[in-house]
Amino acid sequence: MKIFAPQNPVPVAAFRQSAGPAIKTEKSAAVCRHAATSRSAFTMVEIALCLAIVGFALVAIIGVLPAGLNVQKENREDTILNQDSTIWLDAIRSGSFGYDELTNYVDRIVVSSQNFDVNSQPVGALIRTVGERVPHANGDLQVVFNGGASIVGLLSTPRFGPPTINPPAGAVFSTNNVYAYVRAISGSATEKPPQGNVDVRDGAFSYRMVVEVLPVGWIDYDGILTNATDFVMRGNLADVRLLCRWPLKEPFSSTLALDRPAVGNSRIVFRAQASGQLPAVPNGIYPAVRFYFFQPQQYQ
Repeated sequence: MKIFAPQNPVPVAAFRQSAGPAIKTEKSAAVCRHAATSRSAFTMVEIALCLAIVGFALVAIIGVLPAGLNVQKENREDTILNQDSTIWLDAIRSGSFGYDELTNYVDRIVVSSQNFDVNSQPVGALIRTVGERVPHANGDLQVVFNGGASIVGLLSTPRFGPPTINPPAGAVFSTNNVYAYVRAISGSATEKPPQGNVDVRDGAFSYRMVVEVLPVGWIDYDGILTNATDFVMRGNLADVRLLCRWPLKEPFSSTLALDRPAVGNSRIVFRAQASGQLPAVPNGIYPAVRFYFFQPQQYQ
C-alpha cells in the first residue's frame, strides 16, 4: 500500500490560525473550567448592612408590641364587662331571687345611707349595711350572702329614698350609695369556681361596681302632689346605672377595711330603665336591713 502525502502541506501554525476560535489551547480551557465552577456571594459589608436594617426593624416592632398587648388587654376587659353588665341589669330589672351563683362572684356590698334636709345638711348619723360571705366584726348592719336574693336586694337600693315629712325640721330625704366589689362572671373558665387556688382567683379580673337606681320624676319635698304625671312615673319607672371601675389596687380579702384604696382610672358606664314598683321587702333573717326588688308586673 502506498501513502500519498499532500502536494502542498499546510503548516500547523497556519492551520490553527485559520481554524479560529473553534480550537482552544490548554490555557484557555483551564480558564473556562474555572469560570464554570465559580459562584457569586454576599460580601461582609453587605451582610453588615442587612443586619443593621433588620435591627432597626426589630426596634420598631418591639416598640409597638407593648401598645398592641395593652389594646388587646383593654378589649378583653371591655368584652367581659359588656357580658357581665347584661347579667347584672337583667337581675336588677327583673327583681330576681334565683341568681344564687352570684355568691361566687360578689365579695362585698356596702350600702351607705344618710338623711339630709332640704338645705343639703346631714340629719342623724351615717348608717352602713355591709354584705359579705363572711361578716366582719364592727358596728355596721351585717348581711351574709346566703343566696342571690340578698345580693340583688342590696344592689337594687334606690339612690334617693322617699321624703319623710317632719314639720319641726322640714322635709327629710335619704340618699343611698351602693358599691360592690365583684369578680368577673364571664372570662376564662380556669378562674371560675370551684377554683381552689387562691393565687389564681386573686389574679382574675375584678372590678368595683357602683349601682344607682334613680326613680324618674319629681321629688315632692313639701308633701303636696303638684304633678300627677311625675308621681306616676316616679312610682313605676327608674333609671339603672352601673359604673364599673378597674383595676383594683390589691386582691380582695375579708380583712380589708371598708375604706378600701381607690381603684384605677379605667371606667365604663352601663344604663338601662326598669319598670314596675320598687318596694322594700322585709326579711325575717335581717329585720333591720331593707331589701329592694323590682316588681315588673305591679304598677301604681
